[in-house]
Amino acid sequence: MLRPNLPVISAVSCVLLVFYFFSPFGLHDSAPSPPHYRPSTDPLEGPTVEWAFSSDQGSSDANYDYKPAYEAAQDHSNGEQSLESAHQAVPDHSNEQGSHDSAHEAQESHYVDNEEHSIPRLIREADLRYSSMLASRSQTVEEAARAYRARRGRHPPPGFDLWFKYAKENGAIIVEELWDQIYHDLEPFWAVPPAQIRAQARALGMAVMVKNGHTDIHTDWFWHVIWKRMIDEVAFMLPDMLIPLNSMDEPRVMVPWAKITDYITIAGEKKSITAASSTRRTVQGWWEESEDNTPEIPDIEWHKGAPYSFAREACSPSSAIRGDYKLHNSGSVPLASSSSKNWTSSHQFVENSTLGSDTCQDPAIAAYHGALISPNTGSTSQILQPLFGGSKFAVNNDILLPAPMYWNGEARFEMGDPTLWAGKQDTVIWRGTATGGRHNAMNWPHFHRHRFAALANGTKFEQAGDHDRIFTPSNQQAAIDPLPTSIQKNLAKWLNKRNDVAFTDLFCDLPMPEWGTCWYLDEEYTVSLGLSLSQQFRMKYLPDIDGNSFSGRYRSFLLSRSLPIKATLYREWHDSRLIAWKHFVPMNNRFSDYYSLLAYFVGCEADVCGEDGVVDGHDKEAENIAMAGKEWAEKVLRKVDMQIYVARVLLEFGRVTDDDREMVGWVDDLIGDVKIEDGASDDVGNVEEDAEAAP
Repeated sequence: MLRPNLPVISAVSCVLLVFYFFSPFGLHDSAPSPPHYRPSTDPLEGPTVEWAFSSDQGSSDANYDYKPAYEAAQDHSNGEQSLESAHQAVPDHSNEQGSHDSAHEAQESHYVDNEEHSIPRLIREADLRYSSMLASRSQTVEEAARAYRARRGRHPPPGFDLWFKYAKENGAIIVEELWDQIYHDLEPFWAVPPAQIRAQARALGMAVMVKNGHTDIHTDWFWHVIWKRMIDEVAFMLPDMLIPLNSMDEPRVMVPWAKITDYITIAGEKKSITAASSTRRTVQGWWEESEDNTPEIPDIEWHKGAPYSFAREACSPSSAIRGDYKLHNSGSVPLASSSSKNWTSSHQFVENSTLGSDTCQDPAIAAYHGALISPNTGSTSQILQPLFGGSKFAVNNDILLPAPMYWNGEARFEMGDPTLWAGKQDTVIWRGTATGGRHNAMNWPHFHRHRFAALANGTKFEQAGDHDRIFTPSNQQAAIDPLPTSIQKNLAKWLNKRNDVAFTDLFCDLPMPEWGTCWYLDEEYTVSLGLSLSQQFRMKYLPDIDGNSFSGRYRSFLLSRSLPIKATLYREWHDSRLIAWKHFVPMNNRFSDYYSLLAYFVGCEADVCGEDGVVDGHDKEAENIAMAGKEWAEKVLRKVDMQIYVARVLLEFGRVTDDDREMVGWVDDLIGDVKIEDGASDDVGNVEEDAEAAP
């Protein structure tokens, strides 16, 4: 809900503006750690964070054989493409298709459901991708070990049999691809001496400690306490170690591209499958006590500036973000640029969700995401550090764990959805606070939540003038060009009918006399009451927009009977196990595809577009994605699935910190010493039937 812009700023506002920028409350670089959170009026807000997507022309996840960037960089003999960014997965463009005709078809009042429209194609390809993934499922530990060696180029870590038994007994779907993120995160550490990693872990502090199969912690920071409980569930199979934890919303480790590329090259040179007879089958644990001959490490330097400049340095010199620097500093918010053809189809829909959430792929990304230019708690190290956290940009080198709020089972994130699809309203619902970083009177139009709340408001669109800071004339044209003519002519009325989008708190940095208000946003937005998840689930469409970090409600959205529409720059633990267009609808971080997504799924009825301008929606396709996402989330995003992921990443971390790591591995299957009993629980529902039903 928004108010129209006022053409004149009052004298009082001008005084406040000067005060704002020349006072300690003005341009913020950093905040203490752990950060302080102001309570919110929204029951779904608080110390949480959020997610998003973009695309690559003609390169769909459905045709994408996931290979971490470090593997692509090393595997020249197999014809893999060279490393574009050592921080990201590199997709295979061999199935690239040409661009498609405009969504504005010759029959202008209708979307034509054929090969010329990319959404049906994207859905079909996602179904194939899902079927292919399930076909590689491992049923025995021997099969899992073979899949591991084929995909990772090493033996599994010691404890792999215990991990497999635990996963199998808890009904997990075991597909090696589902753990790709772990190897993306840990591969650079194979180039760092193990003693140095251990020394860094001790120096970082705020860690969970594992010793003799139990955990301990020397911090009461609430995220860390939850992580400690999560790790404790699987500590029985882990070697002794320290696990340093991030205390901030934002990720903190971002190594320059040249350095991380060197690490990955070195790690690749050390990768081998050793002879079983010479492989050590246990990991040497370690703890917080210092060791003899511990290497001296310099004090950690945490840079307090915004992460954007570090992000540019962390991307490949040939990447889009390293392009025209003037574009990043422009005062307006562009909605499209000449580079957008590299990550969207002609309809601007997300073609590849990995590239779509990659900071390096968009030269103007700083104009669209507040956390890059003015984070809530900016603090970045350019030195590779073994720091674990809940989310990160594609260019960050933090090691991912499932976020605490996903696992903790808080009531605000655990509400069931009893409303069947047919009983839901054909409406978009979004509530949230005006977070995403520290906004001010000058930079707020560049904040992702502020932009989305404006773009979803028909009154705002209708009343926007030539000097509107979000709806510039070029932005308006770019947003409506793909739409059928009847929707273009009635856009404001159509948006207001289909969208219920509002802030619950404007989160002004300056103290305000009235809760939730803000002196430079009050004329732009109207604050509304928060809604519980159960209230939001009465609507069919659930956009999920990043906050200060990832979205704490995304898992709940996936488990609902409504359709998540996901936009994010953040990577999370579950990314390798969710398929765009099969389990959710991706949206690019410019939101330039939002109107077209809404038009495709919802359409436009005669009461808005007239009898001659009706646009048929695709309600059944939306329902199918919503239901497929719910069923899959119930199989792979359970609390126990998070524990299985944690066990796997920490088994790997334990090995990479062992001084003899290249000669350490699980080889019981090769020497005939497997002790796992057959007949473990395989209660995973109808996942095979799902695969067979997919076209």
